Amino acid sequence: MTARRTWRGALAFLVLTVGVIATSPAKAAGPATTERCDIGIIMRDGTRLSANLSLPTRPGHYPTLLTTTPYGKDAGPGAEGAPTGPPSLPGQCPEAGSADTVGAAAHGYAVLSVDWRGTGKSAAGQWYTRQWLTDSADILDWVQAQPWSNDRVGVTGCSNLGGSTIVLATADQVRMREGKPRAVYAAWADSFFPDVYRASVGQGGASITPATLAIVGLIDGSYAYRQGNVSGLQAYQPVVAKQAEINAGTSSYDQYWQAVDTTAAAKTLDIPLGMTAAISDLWQLGLMPFDYALRTTKSTHPSFFLSPGGHCTQGGWESLTYGGHKPGTKQALVMAWFDHWLKGAHNGIDRLPNWNIYPTGAKGWTVQSAAMPTPGTSLVDLYLDNDGNGSVTDGGSLATKRPARAGRDELVCTCGPSASADPTDTFVAPDATSLRYDTPVFTRDTTLAGNAIAQLS
Repeated sequence: MTARRTWRGALAFLVLTVGVIATSPAKAAGPATTERCDIGIIMRDGTRLSANLSLPTRPGHYPTLLTTTPYGKDAGPGAEGAPTGPPSLPGQCPEAGSADTVGAAAHGYAVLSVDWRGTGKSAAGQWYTRQWLTDSADILDWVQAQPWSNDRVGVTGCSNLGGSTIVLATADQVRMREGKPRAVYAAWADSFFPDVYRASVGQGGASITPATLAIVGLIDGSYAYRQGNVSGLQAYQPVVAKQAEINAGTSSYDQYWQAVDTTAAAKTLDIPLGMTAAISDLWQLGLMPFDYALRTTKSTHPSFFLSPGGHCTQGGWESLTYGGHKPGTKQALVMAWFDHWLKGAHNGIDRLPNWNIYPTGAKGWTVQSAAMPTPGTSLVDLYLDNDGNGSVTDGGSLATKRPARAGRDELVCTCGPSASADPTDTFVAPDATSLRYDTPVFTRDTTLAGNAIAQLS
């Protein structure tokens, strides 16, 4: 295997060098890329997954940029939501890739998008199960067996696609423990959730089932639409029943949820790993990538980014700099990431700081550090004072000294009907999801960091 990969790498370098010369504006002849639609990838249990592939026209061995999606690979380039157009016509399909990697085939990559089982044009099957990991491993096996592959894969995507990115990287660690060669050499995950359970349960255990069921509906809708079946949801999806348990308050972090929780595996990932979160992201999705980034103690180069914006719509990239480089856009940053780790480009990405934070109201990335907490940070322990005034509007005060007596503040939740068609479905009203605690008066300028909302008075 070593000799084969060394030979492939040398050939790929030769082909890429020649390709740059042959496709220069003065000498270009014909399209630079070719698209292959609805390729079948067979899983270990015989299930057929559907994939789209974009390749450089010139034959060769290329690194692969891989994205797996539950929303239908034919929804359009970089689609990370519900299907937006009709199924592709025979022989036609949009370019494969995530929002940041679409079009990368013109720059010497094989770009692959794969529908999850039970979604898009893939065969029926259950999602959010242990098969998420095994399917990911089988896809990586398939990539390395292809004549256009140089055995090196980069994985990327946002939201559910970002969760898949982490699952693919985790599955590769399992493959290697089984004696298979490394496939994933770099990953970039945006607004991702490594733990589906905690993406379905709000802070403090509050149910956010109506919102997550909407996502379930979008995933299922992609399958019904692509298969020409609009009869309704795939009722056999186990996650539907598990979401109902959460909504009824009877759910627990059981074996079902544990099977699709890759949080603990963060410490095993030994590859360069880019991670992003938006300050105004959905639910706690801004916090989950941050928590995951803290756990990536074995990554050869972890880089985390937190900046203003919403889900999959972060901003601030035009002002980001590293090692004298200024990518200008997030897509340019992500491509520089993969160019370095998959192709060996000397573009300075290895000098990208591990922690990059653009606070709300700031004029740039004011925090760029190799460590978290950043050097110079002063940590202060604050304790719940439990002053007996616990209520929805006033949970009490925070004290700098440990309180002398134990106490308990309770959140009395006001519930009401949700937007669900089921009249028994309820949700926590927006004004009853948190307790408020007041801090002691600050006597000097203080910068607050963490999962907190500060109201100055």
